[in-house]
Amino acid sequence: MNNAQLKVRIDSLQASHTTDGTLMVSGEASFKYYDRGGFQVRPIPFQSYGEAAVTLNNSGVGAIHVVSGRLNIFKPNDANPNHRMLLTVERTIVVGGQDASP
Repeated sequence: MNNAQLKVRIDSLQASHTTDGTLMVSGEASFKYYDRGGFQVRPIPFQSYGEAAVTLNNSGVGAIHVVSGRLNIFKPNDANPNHRMLLTVERTIVVGGQDASP
């Protein structure tokens, strides 16, 4: 398990509730990084529960967040030939609206 802090743009999100009534938000975000002489944008799937999920859900698609959480990296298998990542957001702060870039 790796801890990660990223500035991300929310590209999609789906909200649901767990069996005990806790809000759960999952979806896809994107972040920028510098590689080989230029900036690249990479999507990353995420999930969140509780207070962070409420903040993500209220801000909606297109909002810019600084998130902190656990980054899980999964090994390739027969169904997924490449490594996969999942960011579990534990804390988030909204830093921009829908017209800003990550």
